[in-house]
Amino acid sequence: VYVIDDKNIARLRQLRLSEPLAGGFHEVLAGVSAGEKVALDPVKAGIVARPGN
Repeated sequence: VYVIDDKNIARLRQLRLSEPLAGGFHEVLAGVSAGEKVALDPVKAGIVARPGN
């Protein structure tokens, strides 16, 4: 995933996921922390992100 840093720059980050849970979902075990912003739309590494609504 891409995490938006404190300078609004998208940085690529690898996640460690659980085995599939009920409904095919996965739990994020490592790679992002609570409160970090992630990009929901496809982006390129290093792009300056404009926070949206």
